[in-house]
Amino acid sequence: MILVNFGFWVGSLWGDHRQSGEIIFPDWVFASLWAIVLVVAGIWAWQNNRRWLVNVVAVFGGIHFYTQWFERLGASAETVLLAGLIALGFAIGIRYLNANFVKEA
Repeated sequence: MILVNFGFWVGSLWGDHRQSGEIIFPDWVFASLWAIVLVVAGIWAWQNNRRWLVNVVAVFGGIHFYTQWFERLGASAETVLLAGLIALGFAIGIRYLNANFVKEA
């Protein structure tokens, strides 16, 4: 799971090119697919009580959020502060979920 996320991360930055320079998949395709895969994996993990996967999705969701924020959305001091507050909210939410994660038999 971790290697797949690193692959999507690198792909979202540079895309996939042949040695001749021909673009096979542009970077925005990787970024979009990565976001979709993270959401689907997170929902599946939540429904099946896969705590580790929920945490991995949260970590790589944060990495994806910040990567795209700086690469595509143009970071400024105000937007970085706002993104930090959003990430802090998600971190508090994940902490709450981990504290109250009930594994059903």
